[in-house]
Amino acid sequence: GLTTMVGFQLRFSPLILKIKELLAEKVIGKILSVRAEVCEYMPWFHSYEDYRKIYASRESMGGGVVLTQIHEIDFLIDLFGFPSTVFALGGKKSMLEIDVEDNVDILMSMNDIAVSLHMDFLQKSKKREGVIYGEDGRIEYDLVNLELELINEEKNQSFDWHDFERNEMFLSEMKQFIENSKLKKPTNVSLEEGAKSLKISEIIKKSINTSDLIKL
Repeated sequence: GLTTMVGFQLRFSPLILKIKELLAEKVIGKILSVRAEVCEYMPWFHSYEDYRKIYASRESMGGGVVLTQIHEIDFLIDLFGFPSTVFALGGKKSMLEIDVEDNVDILMSMNDIAVSLHMDFLQKSKKREGVIYGEDGRIEYDLVNLELELINEEKNQSFDWHDFERNEMFLSEMKQFIENSKLKKPTNVSLEEGAKSLKISEIIKKSINTSDLIKL
């Protein structure tokens, strides 16, 4: 009977909310495939501490790029549905002094949509981008610079949220949790909803280790 909420703050990003709106309006027609990337140099995550000691670099602390960057998995599930198949290749590919995977490529089927996701700890120029391909156009997004471009038959449209403060996502999430707790209503990222991304993360890791296509 408790109100629960998992901290997937990207669900409150104005860019992700705009993508949801555009998909609901079917502005690019039937969705055919999706490409997403999240790349960042892990030793620079926390400049004030030794990267070899932070949770992201240690298997015993739940590290690795898959769990650390699980937010991408969460918003892809939210946008396109729970995967029916998962296949992943990757592992520790760099010379970083870590014991976790740092480079992974994932292919998932989400409601018959081919979704590919690249994740790595190695790019010194941060990248968090993607393309959603439809029958009638495509949506290109950049989560680092908060820019989105809609390209379809009618016209091209550009959107940006350059003045948006990152902290607003966290404030919006906390506000929903407090309000829904008072009303005893579920949040949009309940414990059950958040567990979906954790389940897929575990399956991705299993696929990396076995090289198997896993059906759910």
